[in-house]
Amino acid sequence: MKKKKYSPKISIIMVVFNEEKTLIKSIQSILIQNFKKYELLIYDNNSSDKTKYFLRKISNNNEKIKVFFSKKNLGLTEGLNFLLKKTKSDVIARLDGDDFWNANKLRLQFNFFKNSKRNFVGTNSYYFKNNKVLSSSNLPLTNREIRKKIIYTNPFIHSSIMFNKRYFSEYDTKYIKCQDYDAWLKLSKNENLEFKNISRRLTYHNLSNRLHFLTIINDLKIRFRHLKNLNFINFISSTLYILYSIIILLIKFLINKK
Repeated sequence: MKKKKYSPKISIIMVVFNEEKTLIKSIQSILIQNFKKYELLIYDNNSSDKTKYFLRKISNNNEKIKVFFSKKNLGLTEGLNFLLKKTKSDVIARLDGDDFWNANKLRLQFNFFKNSKRNFVGTNSYYFKNNKVLSSSNLPLTNREIRKKIIYTNPFIHSSIMFNKRYFSEYDTKYIKCQDYDAWLKLSKNENLEFKNISRRLTYHNLSNRLHFLTIINDLKIRFRHLKNLNFINFISSTLYILYSIIILLIKFLINKK
């Protein structure tokens, strides 16, 4: 008898590089989900630590997990685009190799996603560092709030997002960092798309990594690039906010350098 092909309702994509210290916890947070109809696709960017070993071990005899090993580090953006082409489901969820989820995350988010008209659904998050929760997010929740604030700041936590692939299937490879913010800004031009953040904190976002200078540069480039799409009032207010952001980001970068 021919074995029936596995048809997941959600495709989870994860790109990793040298994340031996956090990877197991991230993957375990997926395996313990009380929603089981998913596939997990992982792209390893040629890790040089024990990440490859852990990936091979945890994916053995598990049809839900598929791992792709790159012979060189192509970066997060290229890895995400590669995985998006490999997904079996149209519903995509994202998780980074140093973040993790609440065990109810997929079930609650998928139920809301399927039973509402929202096309891009994120969740609020706890922020942690060195295994200690420091604070939590207070993101805009409604489509109107998100669209109002997106010209000033990224309204989604990338590791919390769920979206339909027919509306978005590729990140811009010009951006090694902040590729998600660029994507949401582009998508916000489509007035027919509906955005939402769930108020519950279902994601744990790691703040342990130092702020990369390229993150600052890409963030500012993306914001300036999208200024031309704004009306005059929003253009002025967003420009002032960008100047303020430059100061804040530089302060954060200098603090993280210490």
